[in-house]
Amino acid sequence: MFILETLQHILSLSWGILLVIYFYISIKQPTIYKIFTVYIFMVVCLRINQNISWSIVEKIWLSYILIIIQDIVLSIFYLKLLKEREYRRIAFIVLFIFLIVMFSAMFLQSSAFILYSMIIGVSATFVLLITLSMMLYYRQLQQECKTFFYFNIGLIFYMVGISIITWVYLFIVSLWGESEAKELIYRTLLTIMDFMYIYFVVIDLVKSKLLSKNN
Repeated sequence: MFILETLQHILSLSWGILLVIYFYISIKQPTIYKIFTVYIFMVVCLRINQNISWSIVEKIWLSYILIIIQDIVLSIFYLKLLKEREYRRIAFIVLFIFLIVMFSAMFLQSSAFILYSMIIGVSATFVLLITLSMMLYYRQLQQECKTFFYFNIGLIFYMVGISIITWVYLFIVSLWGESEAKELIYRTLLTIMDFMYIYFVVIDLVKSKLLSKNN
């Protein structure tokens, strides 16, 4: 557990550094980089919420709200990159369905919301972000547009990975109950996915050569 906590602190610090870097970059870059900076800010907020000593109920509610805001920001980010009308129409439809599902779940009884918030949040986010990221990937292959290419690839792998891990974990827990060993394996796998994701974000930053362009 100590090693996992240390790794999580390293991840939080890394996202904080990325936030500072992208804030600096976005000043002289197009709007898309400012939106991406807001997205990184939401990631940092989620990580702060995980480390604050609040009750589990408060953490779940705040995380759920932050995820909704984060995914809205990320949807705006993708809408800026997806120029074609057909792609944008699909993006708006999927975002609308996502918001209906996420906000409807908030009207469940408190106990039911706590029970189902994880699977609802992960599943709805998976459908939304995989749809957006796959459309951008297809567009990038067709038009050789490489803006945020590595970030997009990383997001695809990340969403597929954490969704499968979470679904399998919840399925196992529903059959055989919770245990420290299961939770440890679950958290370890999520941490590995977190490092993989931030690796792609850093690679995208390096490949874009934005730091040298801003000097």
